[in-house]
Amino acid sequence: NAYKKATEVWVDLREKLLSTIALLPEKPNTRLLWRLYWATHQRFFRHLCMSAKVPTAVRLVKQALREDKCVVIGLQSTGEARTEEAVSKYGSELDDFISGPRELMLKFVEDYYPLPKKPELLPDDGVKELQRKRHLASPDVSGKSRARKVAKLPHPSDADSDEESE
Repeated sequence: NAYKKATEVWVDLREKLLSTIALLPEKPNTRLLWRLYWATHQRFFRHLCMSAKVPTAVRLVKQALREDKCVVIGLQSTGEARTEEAVSKYGSELDDFISGPRELMLKFVEDYYPLPKKPELLPDDGVKELQRKRHLASPDVSGKSRARKVAKLPHPSDADSDEESE
């Protein structure tokens, strides 16, 4: 059931937001974050409920047309804004259906999910050291080369290991 799965996803997102906020050293504006969360939640389920009505609406329209009746459908929301955002995001050659509710949730997560600030860049010597370590750990380095590096590591003395066991 799509509705049940959607509720599970939103509950999971809420729990992840709570744990992320608790872990962040600098707390975001939680009042704004929760206001945006619940507003997006409400729009998501409004779109989901409207989309659930489409098969029945199509069936009723087809039945009315077979009976030579005139059909008028009033749309509260066309999803055009979500479609335009998806086209600008993914390109005009879309290979799949655009889900308005899905795009709403993704936009919330991408724009408002609290993340820690980006770490400062390492100084040039730190970058070179990091590159050297990456090279040494790369898969093309032979096993013999790695074994030699491990063999050169100092072994803990018996005294050290006794202290560690206590």
